[in-house]
Parts: sequence; structure tokens; C-alpha cells
Amino acid sequence: MTQGTKMTQTIKKLLPIGRSFSVICIALVGLAAIIASGGSSSSPEIVQLDIEPKIATLDLGTSEPYQAIAMDANGNVTDVSDRVNWSLENESGIVELSENPDYPGQAFALAVEVGLDNIVATLGELTTTASVAVVNTVLIDLTVTPENVSLTTGGSEALQAEGTYADDHTQDLTDESAWSSSNEGIASVTDVGVVTGESAGNASVSALLDGLSDEAGIEVRDPVEIDFIEVSPQDVELIIGGSQFYSAVAHYTDGEIRAVTNSVLWISSNTDVAALDPYKISLFNAKAEGTTEIRAELGVNHVGTSTLSVIRFFVTGITVTPKVFQVDVGESKKYFTEAIGSDGKHYSVNQSPNQSYDTADPLIAYISNNPENKGQLIGLRPGITTVFSSFEYEDFVYQDETIVTVSP
Repeated sequence: MTQGTKMTQTIKKLLPIGRSFSVICIALVGLAAIIASGGSSSSPEIVQLDIEPKIATLDLGTSEPYQAIAMDANGNVTDVSDRVNWSLENESGIVELSENPDYPGQAFALAVEVGLDNIVATLGELTTTASVAVVNTVLIDLTVTPENVSLTTGGSEALQAEGTYADDHTQDLTDESAWSSSNEGIASVTDVGVVTGESAGNASVSALLDGLSDEAGIEVRDPVEIDFIEVSPQDVELIIGGSQFYSAVAHYTDGEIRAVTNSVLWISSNTDVAALDPYKISLFNAKAEGTTEIRAELGVNHVGTSTLSVIRFFVTGITVTPKVFQVDVGESKKYFTEAIGSDGKHYSVNQSPNQSYDTADPLIAYISNNPENKGQLIGLRPGITTVFSSFEYEDFVYQDETIVTVSP
């Protein structure tokens, strides 16, 4: 029996029943071919080339190593720094390119001048670039703002330190700066520039960074208290249906006066006579004959008052003023409406929700009915039009009119 016959019989014994002998033979032939070829094939084609880092910002005089990375058709990534051709896109002298002394084959970029350039890597027909920006980040100035601060004891304010660099760009350096106070007993400061008034007096707070410094003057005062609240206007007289806006100021013990109209609580002591408008701060609407006290309360200890009297009488008519009006296009002027009472007096109804304005030609002039600027007219285009004022009182509508000329 030959050696080949013995191998064939051996393979048949090893095969499962029903398995084709020819399949095994083909497999053995293929295996022999692979072994004969050394078990290898040609390298896959490189399909992508990249540079790391892709984007870099360098200070003058500093350097950055660059690496070329290739990816083949099978997705394998390889360092090909020593196989690519390194160059600069602009050759503008902003960057000098050389070989990395620590990793031969890698590029080494040295920042020489402020500006922009691109690092270029070429491998065969593949080319890729990486951008590099050279900046001058030498700090040349430090500024603290605000320059002067006034605090009451216990009050605080945050300071800011802003740096200016040699290339003229600025940066907030509040957190990087070292903060100090000339007198911690008067004004203390945190390591992020927050100043607190400790006691009455004057001090300075400084920020220091890279040998540069600046300071802010700090004045600390003892807290002032409210002396009294003043309400305006005083002793108002309205007819039923009329309205009145009030304002309030706080007078402090140091002589300072501050507007507090939007801070106080507005109250009518008799809401049957006059009540606060539900939509407008400090506007009271007269509802019935009588007297009420208008109160402006700030906290529990500070109250300003004004007396409001609402009267009932017969309205004999209304009058709108001025009667002759001329405005330029884009110019604004104000109209006023008063009710004429049976007592012969004139009562302002300009803020009454029962009074309104209109114009015969709104393309020539527009007039507002908004409570904040009611009666304010603005000229829109040249021409002459009529301004109407209407006031409804006890189920009767009173009207008056005037002429306005809009000039170019």
C-alpha cells in the first residue's frame, strides 16, 4: 500500500459519515497554497491622512510637535510621520518647521511671529493640513472696575480685573488675580474680588497679577434710614369716574431722596370711594362721593399719605386743549381733557378710563390712549386732521374736538 493510499484511508476514517471527500481535498489544497505563499498578501491601500493636532494656538517662542496618522481601507490606523513630506502652506515666516528631536519623523513647529499658517503633510496623492495660530499673550496692563465703590457697612459689591495683552486682546482675570485690601477693618475682599463694607471709612482694594496691579477706591458709610415717605400729589379732588396717578419718594436721614413709587404698597382707606386700579401701579379710580386716604407703605414703619376727595356734580361739558396745534412729522406733543362742572370748575379727566382720544385720519396723526402717555400725539405725515376727545359720565357721552396740522 502506497503512502498516498494510507493518507486517503486515514482521512476517510476521520470524516463524519456523509461528508464529501472532495471538499476536504479542496480545503487541503487551499491550505497548502497559503502556506506556500508565506501566509501574507499585499498591504491595504491608505485611504485617509490626518495631522494631530488639527488646530493649535501657540505663544510666541513656544513649539508644538505634529504627527501624521494614516488609515487604510481596512480601518487600521498607523503613524506615518516618517513617511510624509512636511511643509508650510504659506511660508510666511510665522512658523519654522523642523524635525522633532525627541521623535524622529514627526514635525516640530516653532512660533516665530504673530499670525496664522497651515502645516501640510503629503503622502503620495494624499494631502492634509492643520491650522496653527501664533499669539502674543504677554500681559501688559491690568485694570480694576469699577474705579470707585460706595458701600454701607455690611454691603457688598463684586470688582472685576481685566487684563490687556500685547496683541491688544483683553480677558477677564478676576479669578486669576491676587486681591488685597489696604484696611481689612474698613473693607474686606475675597479671593475673587468681592468687597464687603466692614466699618465706616475709606480704603483701597488692589488686584495683582504677573507684576501688574490696579486698585479701586472704597468708601464705606454707616447705613442710612428712611426719615419719611412723601406722596404726590396732595389733596386731590376728583369727580366720579375720574382717575389719579400718585408717586412716592423716600427721604433718608443723610438727605438723599429716592423714588419708591414701584416699591411701596398702595392702599385706599375707603375702597368704596376710590380703589387702586388692578392693572396700573399707583393709579386710583374715583367710584363714589366721599373722602379717602391714599397710603404709600414701605415696610411697617414708613407711611406716606394724601387725601383724595370725590365729588358728585353735573358735568356741563368737556374741553380739550390746546385748540390750535401744529407738529412736524415725527414730533410728539400732548393733549389734555378737562370736564366742566356745574360749579364752573374744570376737573382733569385725562387719566379716567371713561375718557378716550381719536383722530379723524390716523394716517396723518396718531394719539395714544395708553394710561402712561394718554393724549400724546405724534405726527405721521403732512396734512390737517381733527382730534376728538370723548368722556362718558353718568350714561352720557360728552365730546370736544380740535384741529392739528402736521408739517413736513
